[in-house]
Amino acid sequence: MSDIRQTPQWAKYLSQIGWKVQKLGKNYLYIKKLSLIGTYIKIPRSSWPIDLEKVDMLAHQNHTLMIKITPKIESDSAKASSVHTRLIKHGFFKEYWTLTVSKTMIVDLTKTEDELFKSFHKNTRFDINFAKRNGVKIIQSDDINTSYKLYLQTAGRNKFTPQSLKEAKTRFLTFKKSGKAILFFALSPDNKYLATLLILLNPTESGVFCSLAGTSNVHRNLRASHLLYWEAMILTKKLGYKKFDFDGILDPRYPQTKNWAGFTFFKRGFGGKEVTYLGSYIKFYNPVFKLLFKLITKIVY
Repeated sequence: MSDIRQTPQWAKYLSQIGWKVQKLGKNYLYIKKLSLIGTYIKIPRSSWPIDLEKVDMLAHQNHTLMIKITPKIESDSAKASSVHTRLIKHGFFKEYWTLTVSKTMIVDLTKTEDELFKSFHKNTRFDINFAKRNGVKIIQSDDINTSYKLYLQTAGRNKFTPQSLKEAKTRFLTFKKSGKAILFFALSPDNKYLATLLILLNPTESGVFCSLAGTSNVHRNLRASHLLYWEAMILTKKLGYKKFDFDGILDPRYPQTKNWAGFTFFKRGFGGKEVTYLGSYIKFYNPVFKLLFKLITKIVY
């Protein structure tokens, strides 16, 4: 089954923001030109096996400095050890700055609505009902600009680097054109925007993927996000989707996620299964970049 990052819609989205897209078997490779010095290739959530010899060939053809690959292999799966060994033998390093979330939480939407609600933490159930009682409303809209403003407020509070407006808008419009995006908002009783959530739909996995989320700095006491996620689950469940992927929780292996404790606590309130992936691997085709990587990782980690 293809991850959302290995769908035609994701490939089209990246092509529109400057990436060259190439297909290798079942996987998409994304190639970015780095000024005049060469290119960088990423292969996010690739299915396995992947032909690493052909990956090398494509790297040389594109004058690639380095490749990052994040296999779609769970760390506790039977394949994990052999995949890790294969990558290391082929010249990849296990690295600690991943461009694809390495740990997430997935909620099973095949439960009945009542079973699903009861599987949430009691505080989450209380917050959902609290938001309802206090007049929070959930709507759908294509107002990606307002959604992005709410997202920026969240980035500021949680101290993470936000994606650009161009990235967010292009991703939304690309998936929207193929009927694979739903943009939700939570509104206060007086119609102020409180929270947003962009859902991307992936029929190949019968899954739902959270792509852009944000909350306002005001009226946070209304618990709008709890109701927003719950209503998103109800709708996508009715549409026939079976998995709700929160796309990212704190992973102690990756220092870049150290500021994710707050929204990790929020997401865990919805129950679900925590899924840890094998992680990120990098291979250098330029000796200078390889040396710099080794020096920096010794200093930082």
